[in-house]
Amino acid sequence: MQSKRQRNYNSGWNKMSKNKKGLKERQHERQMKQQRLEEAQQKRRETKPKKNSRRLSRKKIFLTISLIVIILGVILVWQFSIKHFMTIYISADGTIDPSTATISNLDNSHYTFTADIFGSIIIERDNIVIDGANHILHGEIDTNSTGIKLLSGRSNVTITNLRINDFQYGIFVESGLNIVISQNDLTNEYSIGFDSCLNNTVIENNITDSYGAILLAESSNNSIIKNNLDNNNYGLNLDYGSSANTVSGNIITNSEHAIFVSQGSNGNIFSENNLETNVEGMMLDRSLDNSVVGNTITNCEGAIGLTYSSNNQITQNNITDNQYGIILTLSSESNTISGNTIRSGDAAIRLVYSSNDNNVFENVIETNTEAIRLDDSSGNSIIGNTITNCEGAIGLTYSSNNQITQNNITDNQYSISVTSESNSNSISQNVIKNSDVAIGFIYASNNQVTENNIVDNEFGVYLNSSSDNSFFLNSFVNNTNQAFSLGSPNTWDNENLNAGNFWSDYEEKYPDAEKLDQSRIWNTPYTIDENNKDNYPRVNRET
Repeated sequence: MQSKRQRNYNSGWNKMSKNKKGLKERQHERQMKQQRLEEAQQKRRETKPKKNSRRLSRKKIFLTISLIVIILGVILVWQFSIKHFMTIYISADGTIDPSTATISNLDNSHYTFTADIFGSIIIERDNIVIDGANHILHGEIDTNSTGIKLLSGRSNVTITNLRINDFQYGIFVESGLNIVISQNDLTNEYSIGFDSCLNNTVIENNITDSYGAILLAESSNNSIIKNNLDNNNYGLNLDYGSSANTVSGNIITNSEHAIFVSQGSNGNIFSENNLETNVEGMMLDRSLDNSVVGNTITNCEGAIGLTYSSNNQITQNNITDNQYGIILTLSSESNTISGNTIRSGDAAIRLVYSSNDNNVFENVIETNTEAIRLDDSSGNSIIGNTITNCEGAIGLTYSSNNQITQNNITDNQYSISVTSESNSNSISQNVIKNSDVAIGFIYASNNQVTENNIVDNEFGVYLNSSSDNSFFLNSFVNNTNQAFSLGSPNTWDNENLNAGNFWSDYEEKYPDAEKLDQSRIWNTPYTIDENNKDNYPRVNRET
């Protein structure tokens, strides 16, 4: 039997054992709970955004805010930098309105820019100088604005040293007198315009990239001198009766129309201008009595052209490397073309469509496809020209009653060609050498060929379907074929004068021929064919 103490001890032990088991269980439960807690925390960590991603998001926010700030800053700067277009008046009393304009005023007579200006200037006062001091007058090209406008009737105003850009009209003068526009740079739709003006001077300006650089309408006795006009549609335009103007020493390049003169603009002088690389060098339309003298025109599609224009003088110009040199068309009559040098073009001088009674003399024409050509034009005189190294020297089609005389025609393929009902022309006293054909006729009649020296050509004269032409007092020297006729009976002497032609091969062909007394004529005709004989062949060559 157990003692009471023993029983109590055992009972306590048993209770402690029970209590120990509960502790382990609780420890296990705590471990399991801790494990579950750690697993839960791990899952939460895995489901949360990474710290780096959070930082990237902040960067994006920062960049977005920065971009917004920059845009707002640009807008604010732009708003504060907007210049409002202003109109400035130089009043009749000499004051400047508004007075805040950046223009200084010396004695109400000399006005000088002190800064660039965005706006227009209207001049109401005479006897003043506007000095830009190389500042800029800005405009708005899409509006009908004018940079400097002189109110009607202004006189003795000088505009100088100014850059004028982006206006419809850079400078516009109406009914102005003694206005001077000098040493300005202009780029506008129309840079300088005169309407009904007299005695004004435009000198040493640079005008570029304009539709019209200098325009005159009903304006006379003005001087356009030493300006540089580049890359404009119209360089200089004289229109509506702009007469007695002097245009001299200008350089005009890269334009559609370098100088255009029209609508009764008469009596102008165009001298010593340099026109280069333009589509059209100089055009006169319906204009009379103008002088075009001493200009240099190169690399243009057309150098000088006249339509419906008469009594003009085109003299002493140097015309090189143009497609067309000088062209008269549409009833351009009684003009003088003389002393010009024309080289390296398709057509040097061309008279077409009833361009009658013109004088073409003493020109030097070299290395062109065509030298002088007449088409449907009559009564012209072609005298004393020197023509070399061209495919065709002088050609006539449908052109009658013209005079071709005293020309020196050498080393051309075809020297004188008369075709297509070109009748009653006179060809005399020319020297024609080293051609394939010296004088050729096709379907041409009643022409007279006299006193020409025809030397060293393949064909001296070639005739095809051309009758009733007369040849006398000519010298045919050492031509491969002195004369050739195809179905063309013609006259080879003048019976009234007892005068035929000199033939260098006569004595070789007719060794038994004899001279007739002292008449300087051989006794045997020179026969070309049965329908063409020279009955009075000359013993001596005409000189």
